[in-house]
Order: sequence, then structure tokens, then C-alpha cells
Amino acid sequence: METGKAVALLYLRRLDEADKAFWRACELNPKNARAKLGRGAVAYLRGYYQEAINIYTYYPNLLPEREAFFSWGSHALNNLGWSYIKTCQYRKASETFSRLAQYHPRPVYSVVFAGLGWSNLYLNQYSEARRSFERALVLNPDDPQARKGLIALEGKGGAGKTLAVNMKR
Repeated sequence: METGKAVALLYLRRLDEADKAFWRACELNPKNARAKLGRGAVAYLRGYYQEAINIYTYYPNLLPEREAFFSWGSHALNNLGWSYIKTCQYRKASETFSRLAQYHPRPVYSVVFAGLGWSNLYLNQYSEARRSFERALVLNPDDPQARKGLIALEGKGGAGKTLAVNMKR
């Protein structure tokens, strides 16, 4: 019950209250994976990226091997990948987004490939970045991170022509 309350507070961006509720949920049930990873989400949303990394990497065995849907485990990996980007750990970001891409049996979530694209862009792997951004836009033509990524790639080596997706939106 405490975990559900914490998640609701997280979605309402009442981060101090969510953090306390996640801590309480962990105290009530030390094996509560969602509550432990929820603390990472609070840190991520606060912009405490290294703290989020510390939390998410402290509990690597809490994530299932695969998920059919974009679940709390998916959010944890997505937040971890972006935390690595925000702290300039691009290789680890790329590894995390690659793991997230393998996490789902069917690749239908554009955010996975947008994150992978940004990781590759920062690693100067422009062709790989372009492929990832384009794949994200095939899945969701309105993905803002993929659109920004393609714009950032303009003028970079290997950028080539843009995908035939309506980029005028």
C-alpha cells in the first residue's frame, strides 16, 4: 500500500513526500524492489543523477530479465541510461540503452532508441546514432528526443539524409 502511495506522489511530482513513502515502504518490506527502485526515480527527477546511478546500480538483480510492457523496470533502466548521459558516462549509457532494447521481446518503445541514439551521438558514432534516432521515429514520429537528435546530427560525419518521416511538425 505504501508503495502505491509513493508511486502516486511521484507522478504528482511531490518528490519529498514520494521519497519518504518509498523509504517507509522499504522499511515495511526490505525486499520491495519497486520501492527501492522508486527511490532512484525520485533522485533522477530531482536531477541528482549520480545518486540515481548509485541506487539503480546497487540493486541490479531487482530487475527481471525481460518485460512484455514498459514497466517500472523499464523506467529504471531508462532513467539509469539518461543519468549516465547527464554525467557524461556515455559508454555506460549506451550499454544501458542496449540492455533496455533487449529487455522487451518486441521493440515498440521509441524512448529506448532515442536514448541509444544520444549515447551514440556523444560517443561520436554518428551512423549508429542516426539509425537509432530513425528507428525511434518509425515507432513514434513525434518522439521529441529523436527529433532533437537528428537535428544535432546535422553536419556531423555519417549523418546522411534524414529519414522520410514528416519532420516539419
